[in-house]
Order: sequence, then structure tokens, then C-alpha cells
Amino acid sequence: MKWIGIAVIVAVAAMIIAYKSIGSSESATSNADGNSPRVLLFANLGEADDACPCGDIIRAVRGASAKGIATRENDDALGRDHKVIVEPTVILLDASGHEQARFEGESRATKDRLVAELSRLTEGKH
Repeated sequence: MKWIGIAVIVAVAAMIIAYKSIGSSESATSNADGNSPRVLLFANLGEADDACPCGDIIRAVRGASAKGIATRENDDALGRDHKVIVEPTVILLDASGHEQARFEGESRATKDRLVAELSRLTEGKH
């Protein structure tokens, strides 16, 4: 009886892992309109409303999302795939999912470059 319980637990765990893996790969390939680059945001989302550079970055990414740019926030699988080690990090991907640009940290220069690039994307100048 003990072995049956262990087998059931192992089977359920395997199904959960398989389900999450399928969900991550689907979300990594989904896109708003098939042509728009995607924006990946890795940050402490609790700072979104704070008057700090990280909050500014989060709001800039969310603003681009509101204008139709497909975004993902704190997707652990994509973070591992793209070797994200710094927060905040914003990665811009082309329609094929290839990394086009990476913005790490919250310096004024990084934030300014990111905001300019997001503006360019939202204007449709691919």
C-alpha cells in the first residue's frame, strides 16, 4: 500500500512538471500579432509604483504592453533560458524569439536607452 501511494505521488509530480514545461514553451512562442517583438521583464514587481528607476522601468514596459507590444513578466523558464542574473533586466526579442537587445540594471543611461527603444517599437518602426 505504501508503494502505491509513492507511485501516485511520483506520477502526479511528473504530470505537473510536464504540464508546466508545455505551458512555458507555449508562452515563449506566443505573440500578440505574429510580427511584434516581445519584451521580457525581470524585476521586483513590488517596486512598480515606487518612484525609483526600477519602478520607472516596470512602468515603461507595462506602457509598451498597453500599446500592443507582447510582454512577459518574471517568467522563470525564460529567465533561465536567457541567463538573467540582474534585476531589473529587460530583453527585447524579435518575432522569431531571438534576443535583439538586453538592458540590465537601473542606471539612468540604461533606463533612457530602454525607454527610447520601447518608444521605437510602439511606433511600429521595426
